[in-house]
Amino acid sequence: MRSQIIDVGNQQLLTKDNVTLTVDAFVNYRIIDPALAIFKVYDFRQMIMYLTQGVMKTIIAEHTL
Repeated sequence: MRSQIIDVGNQQLLTKDNVTLTVDAFVNYRIIDPALAIFKVYDFRQMIMYLTQGVMKTIIAEHTL
C-alpha cells in the first residue's frame, strides 16, 4: 500500500452567515480498487481534488461563524 497526499490549496469559502473564510487543506487518500481508478476515471487525482473542494464547500456552508 502506498500513501499519497494532494495539496488542495487555498479556497475562498462562505459560511452560513456569509463570512468569507480562506481554507488551506490537503488530502490523504487510499485507492481500494486500482482498476476502477485507472480505467473508469480519466484523471483520478483531479477527481479527488474536485470531490474534496465540493465537500469542503458543503461542510463550511452549513456552519455559522
